[in-house]
Amino acid sequence: MLAVVCGHYHDSETLIDEMDDDGDGIADRKVYQMLADYQDGPEGGQGYMRLLQFDTTANKMYVKTYSPYLNEYNFYKPEEYPGKDEFTLDMDLKPAIK
Repeated sequence: MLAVVCGHYHDSETLIDEMDDDGDGIADRKVYQMLADYQDGPEGGQGYMRLLQFDTTANKMYVKTYSPYLNEYNFYKPEEYPGKDEFTLDMDLKPAIK
């Protein structure tokens, strides 16, 4: 598992956990957890959603928050909450054979 995207808990947070798959005390991988739920905002959240773009060459995931209803980015004010709606995560996106 690489990432978990969830909602239904009002807020927007990102957490990165390191997982030790083989029990040797050394982290083997990271799991990225993103909570994005805007339905507590005006008009039930005004259609805000997370847009995820994966760049497999650069091993990055670009995250933006967008409302097609308002045609606007960022639910939170960037100057008050920097990095809450728009950010980049470095992650290993190379194919793995298990």
